[in-house]
Amino acid sequence: MMTFRLWKFLFVCAICLLPAGCYVGPVVEKDLADCAGLRRIKDGDFYKIDLQTNKATGETILSISNVARQMDFAGSTRVRYSWFYDKLGLIAVPGRLPDGNEYPVFIDTGSPSAVLLSGRMVRANDLAIFPLGNTSRGEGVGLCDLPELRIGDARMIHPNCGYLGMHWEVKFLCLPWWRQKALLLGLRQLREFSYVLFDNANQELELGCDGRFCPENAEQWMQYRLSYEGNSLQLKLMVELPLEGEITQIMFDSCGRYGMAVGDEFWEKLSRANGGAAAKKGSVPMGFLGWLPCRKARIAELEVGDVKVKNAEVIIFGQDSPMWHEPGYVSMKFFGDRTVVLDFERMVMWIRKQLDEGERLLGVI
Repeated sequence: MMTFRLWKFLFVCAICLLPAGCYVGPVVEKDLADCAGLRRIKDGDFYKIDLQTNKATGETILSISNVARQMDFAGSTRVRYSWFYDKLGLIAVPGRLPDGNEYPVFIDTGSPSAVLLSGRMVRANDLAIFPLGNTSRGEGVGLCDLPELRIGDARMIHPNCGYLGMHWEVKFLCLPWWRQKALLLGLRQLREFSYVLFDNANQELELGCDGRFCPENAEQWMQYRLSYEGNSLQLKLMVELPLEGEITQIMFDSCGRYGMAVGDEFWEKLSRANGGAAAKKGSVPMGFLGWLPCRKARIAELEVGDVKVKNAEVIIFGQDSPMWHEPGYVSMKFFGDRTVVLDFERMVMWIRKQLDEGERLLGVI
């Protein structure tokens, strides 16, 4: 397996040699619908498929329900973060798929998906598919039947799973040197757990099932209300969080690469509150969306809940961006030394307070 140092060296070299036929970014895969030999999901194969035609418009309406989805798990399980957290600030943990191999699983409340794979992962695990068409960029999209996903002791059996025909690559002189193999666990699957605990200081994830999160010292935790916004295809996890002392309902993205991403309108408000902070044009890599144009800014000190973030990074997206959302999102990056719990039973976000040295010496925790 390629070590991180070698991967980092190749990544940096690719950036430096971009004009010489090198590339870092997303690659559109061959559409799985055109690949011979792939099995197809059929009505009755763990799925109920219903096709109806609207007589008035002639439109075909597709309804697919997963009748086999279940969670074979009780209690709680803890797993270590992968190297993505140390090096890129992204929360991923090892997950085992039917081919017997472990892959990084990104824990992403910012995605409305349940489980999402690339076409490469579908082929590697010989998964049955149900193609649904293509995106505007040409990637094939559809459903796939994932028999099992294991994270620690948690077994997710036939979870709702989709595929997107795209992955990231690092190329030298037009030849691939690294191809991404990973999957994403999104909000629709994460909320099946009673709670999800992010122990960022110790770099561990805890998944809880059939039991509430019960902190030993509740007074050592801040609590913020959670809610959902949007339908299943655009589901967002919202949190009522004090920003610069004002309660703001904003999306929480556990796997956001940047501390905060906001829309133009909310940025103007933040900028005024911070002495007219300036933003510069740039671009950022945004996972499955590739490189997106944006504006970038830094705020000397930003208050987020009880956290005072120094030199806070803010990304601003315009209304023409697929990442545009008002007010925007705040990510786990602002809580890198804290323990954060998403309590889906109570719909509460718990954030452990930062204890001062005296409290630590007294053994409060």
